[in-house]
Amino acid sequence: AEVNAATRYIYLNRAAHISKDIFDPTTNGDSIAKWEGDTLVVDKTGFDPNKGVTAIPGGGFRTANTHLVERYRLLNNGSLLSVRFTWTDPGVFRTPHTYEFRYSRLPRDYEARLPLNCDPFDETRTAFLTARP
Repeated sequence: AEVNAATRYIYLNRAAHISKDIFDPTTNGDSIAKWEGDTLVVDKTGFDPNKGVTAIPGGGFRTANTHLVERYRLLNNGSLLSVRFTWTDPGVFRTPHTYEFRYSRLPRDYEARLPLNCDPFDETRTAFLTARP
């Protein structure tokens, strides 16, 4: 995403999460990953429930007990990225909450653009929004 966000590290060389006794919860939590065939499976724990966006798409919110498993897989010869999220937290969800996002690959010549400045006092914008047919 073209946003400012906290850096996230995904460790492929660890089989277990850092002990809760020494890990300070973070916005992104502690991420460990492994490959299962053509799917990268990322396991996350250690969320700080008071920092960052705590809402979960589709309902719910993160807590200190939240467990997230993400499954990343390329589809359609690499032109589509599927990310399946499964949230588990008995204090929030009766059963695991799963949903999928799909992202299309951008063309090779794509260049990020600066965000447009929205000026609510721009006369042209005001005229367009207040014009009557």
